[in-house]
Amino acid sequence: MDFKKTASAKKPACDIMGCNKPSIHSLSKSFYSTSLTSANLKLRKLNDKVKKFNICKEHYQIIKNIRKKEDKKQFKVYGIPSNTPKPRSQYRQNIF
Repeated sequence: MDFKKTASAKKPACDIMGCNKPSIHSLSKSFYSTSLTSANLKLRKLNDKVKKFNICKEHYQIIKNIRKKEDKKQFKVYGIPSNTPKPRSQYRQNIF
């Protein structure tokens, strides 16, 4: 008998404590660390070498909404979102 693998069997589990749902996204630890702490979500013990963590759909929506609020606050204070790169014109000022 051949059994078909389901989509959840291929995907790793969510790395949030107490959640065993299949993951949908893989996010950077360093970029989303503030969002995780403000949402009171704790990751399972991962190696220090691991730079990314897997997350399910429900937890992703929570973190995404918190990240948007943080970016809006930072935009009001500094005028630019945290994850936008510098304009290319700033790099070319000294060429001419």
